[in-house]
Order: sequence, then C-alpha cells, then structure tokens
Amino acid sequence: SARLSEEVNRHLQQLDKLYKIGLAVTSELNIDKILNTVMDAAMSLLDADSGSIMLLDEATKTLRIACYRGLDDDIVATTRVPLGEGIAGKVAKEGRPILISPTSVDASIKGLLHRDEIVSSMAVPLQVRGQTLGVLCVNSTRKNRLFNEEDLKLTFALATYAAIAIDNARLSAISDYEQFERVLVTVVSQNEQRLIGRRGHARRVSALCKQLLIEMGYEPTYAQRFAMAVLGHEVGLIALPDSILNKQGKLTRSERQLLEQFPLYSEQFIKLIPQLSEFSSAIRHHMERIDGSGYPDRLMGPQIPKLAMVIAVCDVYDALLCLRPHRPPLSPDEAIAELNKLAGRQLDAEIVSMFISMLEKQNVITKQGSTTTTELTS
Repeated sequence: SARLSEEVNRHLQQLDKLYKIGLAVTSELNIDKILNTVMDAAMSLLDADSGSIMLLDEATKTLRIACYRGLDDDIVATTRVPLGEGIAGKVAKEGRPILISPTSVDASIKGLLHRDEIVSSMAVPLQVRGQTLGVLCVNSTRKNRLFNEEDLKLTFALATYAAIAIDNARLSAISDYEQFERVLVTVVSQNEQRLIGRRGHARRVSALCKQLLIEMGYEPTYAQRFAMAVLGHEVGLIALPDSILNKQGKLTRSERQLLEQFPLYSEQFIKLIPQLSEFSSAIRHHMERIDGSGYPDRLMGPQIPKLAMVIAVCDVYDALLCLRPHRPPLSPDEAIAELNKLAGRQLDAEIVSMFISMLEKQNVITKQGSTTTTELTS
C-alpha cells in the first residue's frame, strides 16, 4: 500500500542519515564537535523538542550536561546528577535505556521526570568496551509526538556512534601521553637535581597516587591520567631559589611566603596540558591541610578537593622516608606512625587509613627511602 511504501522510504532515509552521521562522528577527534553532531542528529531524526548529552565524571560519579538543545542555560550550568539517581543516573548505573510515554512506562519511572511539560522521553546509555561514558536524552512536549520502540532503536544507534567516537577521541589524546610524560620527566628531573633528598620523589608519589586511587575504586585509566598530572605536583619549585629550597635553618617570613606560592606555579604548568587540566585544582591544593594550616589558600576540611588530599598523603609519606635539609630520613615504621599522628588533624583520616591498608597488603618498604611500588608506566 501507499502508506507502507511511505513508511519503508522513511526508514531508508533514516538509515541513510544514520550511516552518514556514523561516518562523520567516528572520524572526528574533537569531542565538542562529536557531541554537537550527535545532538543535532538526534533532534532532527527524532523530531524532538529538547535533548542533552550528559557525560559521566569518574571522579565524582556524577553526570553533567556537556551538550544540549532546548534547555534553560541556568539549569544546564547547575545540573549534576549522581549515579543511580533520576532517569539519567538510573540509565547510567544500570546500562539500560528507558522509554517514557503515557502507555509504555510505569508510574515510578515517569515520576522521575522533573518537567511537567514533557509527555514523552528517552534516555539511552553511551556505552563502549563495557564502560558507560554518559547518557543521551531526548524529550517531546507534544501529545502528537510520542516516542516508540522504533525511536528507541534509532536513539540507541546514535548513542553507540557517540560512545565509539568519544572513546576514539580520548584514546587519541592518551596516545600523546608519552610525549607529555617525557616533557614532565625532563622538567621534574632538572628540578630534583637542585633539591636535597628529592631525587625520584615525584615518580614515587605519582606511582603511589595511582595505586591508591585504584584501591579507592577509581577506574585504572582515570588513575593513570591522575598519576601523570601528579608527576608535576612540585614543578613549581623550579621558580624558587636554591637558597630557600635547601635551607637548613628556619625560613624567614618572606621566604615562607615565597615558598607557599609554588603550588600555584605547578597548577599553571598542568593547565597547559589539556588532557590533564582537570587535575589542576588537586595540584594547586595538595599542600592544604584540614586544620587550615596549609597553603596556598588556607582551605579547611571539606573545602580541600579529595584528590588533593590523596596527593598530600602520598607526598607526606614519601617525604618522611627521604633526607631533608632539616632532618634525617625516617624508617618506614616511623613514617607510618607519623601519618597516623597527622590523620584527622592535618590529613584526611579515611584516606590515610586506606593508604596504610594498601601498603600492608603489598608488604611494602624494605629499604630506606624506597618502596615496592611499581613504576608509573606499569
């Protein structure tokens, strides 16, 4: 019949558009362009009134809106959806799509909609290699445009293309890490040659941070990127004179003020590397202490980023094992005892506990100033 022929032609046109979209996004390495291409395609192919692509932040286990159409800018700026909460959070956690329409969903799921004007909605996970990267959501506010199972299949195909393209773009960025690492290692090595007791410190702290993040449940690839940033946590010291860095006596007030600026220089260095810039805040605040005695911003307790405190614990531990101008190196047992004294006062007690537990599992530390931690590249 004419109606059937029209339906077939419509599907063929959709498949042709889908094929072209797939070619376009999977050959693109700019994530913003990928997201915008997929978002525009979803709005057009699905005749939607609004939509968004939310990406999962592994550090906070929350979804944020990375690309959108038809949504209020203020809502977008403030929206953070914890994994497992709301429709998008549920889809991201369970890895299964949700179709909402008056006839195809139970009341409990429909109740998760926060906008009364939406009459039909779809949320589909962006999945690749067994991992969920985010969620593609589309909405209709018209009673004569209700999404169906065919629309859900089309949305799923778009989400799959998006996930593959995002994954490819991220892997391409990661392939540049060897070059970044060479630059970082060169700068760090030059810096450590000037400092008493600092040789190898940055690499050891970096390796410890990677292992601790994995112990805390973070994805290994995320922990690897974080460890790369941690390599540069003290590069800001290169801006300070040797007379301050290697001084055996007490620093003067002006010398202390100058020393407390080094995390700011380290932060700026990490910001120069786009793939690591998300960790710049952790680098800036790794010398903060929960009692407010740290620097450069005198943050206290929960004001300090969690990743900054991870660096702080690993940094203090390795520093205690090493020779310093003002004191001899401590033994491993003495270093652990000092960490326990600082837990809850200057360092986060929970992170200290997990760190010590990790060392115990590994039967770490047999030689002065060294650990059995693996190299960063392991």
